[in-house]
Amino acid sequence: MKLGLVAAIFLAGNGLASVANNGAYKSGGVYSVKKARSESEDYDNPPNPTPSDSVPRPDQHGHGRDKCPAACTRAIGKLAGQVKSSDKKLGKRISELERKSGARIEALERKLQQLVNEPRYEVKFETGMWNNWDAVKGVVPQPANTSTRITFSKKYKSIPTVFVSLSELDVSNGYNLRAKVYATEVDTEGFTAHADTWWDTQYYSATVAWLAMGS
Repeated sequence: MKLGLVAAIFLAGNGLASVANNGAYKSGGVYSVKKARSESEDYDNPPNPTPSDSVPRPDQHGHGRDKCPAACTRAIGKLAGQVKSSDKKLGKRISELERKSGARIEALERKLQQLVNEPRYEVKFETGMWNNWDAVKGVVPQPANTSTRITFSKKYKSIPTVFVSLSELDVSNGYNLRAKVYATEVDTEGFTAHADTWWDTQYYSATVAWLAMGS
């Protein structure tokens, strides 16, 4: 019995030595611990691909990361130059417009100030009517020329312009109708109104309308 136990211990010791020296191989054709661990590692942790097996880098096709930045930099630089040039032209144009606008505004302000400083011109209007009935009534034959002095309600500063017109004419049928009205002797205080006919015209009265305009 003791001899069998010693033999078993001896065989076990040889087996452990085999494990230590040969990677845990056991007798009977059993896979070694080292080999099993290696196969397990192949499934759980696949090896990283080598650089030759990876996706080609951009620079391998002539579009490399070294060439693209240079082309982009040139394009950006060109665009920046164009923008800078446009900004410079735009700024120059704006300055020119501001200068011209400022000059025009100053000219208009001076003109406006001149108009403000100019003395105001006050225009005065006055109107009236004159009927010559008092001059012709009861007179046979009627006088061919009648007139009267018109006095303004307020004296003008300068001689005004006077307009007269025939507003009404009362005549007999069949008597050579001729008539005219006009103004003379115009001054700042008034004028003379006239209503004239021919010598053989028979009428009863004439009405003269007038307008005076001035300052």
